Amino acid sequence: NAGELFIYSSVQSAAYNGYGILRVDPVTGASSVFAPTSGNYSAQGLAMAFDPYRQRLVFSAAIGSTSNHVWFADGSGNLQNITAANYPVGLYLDNFAPTGDGRLYCHHDGGSTPTPLLWFDAANQLRVLYDSDGVTPMKIDGGYYAYNGMIHDAATNSLFVASTQPAPGFPEWAVNVRKLPLSADGT
Repeated sequence: NAGELFIYSSVQSAAYNGYGILRVDPVTGASSVFAPTSGNYSAQGLAMAFDPYRQRLVFSAAIGSTSNHVWFADGSGNLQNITAANYPVGLYLDNFAPTGDGRLYCHHDGGSTPTPLLWFDAANQLRVLYDSDGVTPMKIDGGYYAYNGMIHDAATNSLFVASTQPAPGFPEWAVNVRKLPLSADGT
């Protein structure tokens, strides 16, 4: 609902100590555990977004005995694991950038292994984002690029990606923003 605030972090209160998503009333400051998780994904500030198309929070987390997966949560806290069938051993996705029309861009945290940008279509199928040639998977600076945030800009149909550790030649530890124009169909 408009005006709601959700925080993905460790939770310490009289009622619950652990990890999860906290629902906070911004007017009163009252809070409640919205979705308990088994741990925080290390990129917790980048691992949750609101998707207006699905009317759901989307986040990466391990819940219960599951590995890290991508989950949708409705306003009542009902959870849907959308990656379990195809990635039973888990999948570390972050930097969610919903478009509002069903596309949901994200990044796979492959550690030191370069990974391309990915996106979910409106049917929740995970796809690879390709470079302008339509064949090469999109990897900023050829692969290793520390993602510190990504948003979709509808006015320019572009992804804006921020990093504090870009390719050599750019200032490190300063915020560097890249603009990735998308094709009309977003692929």
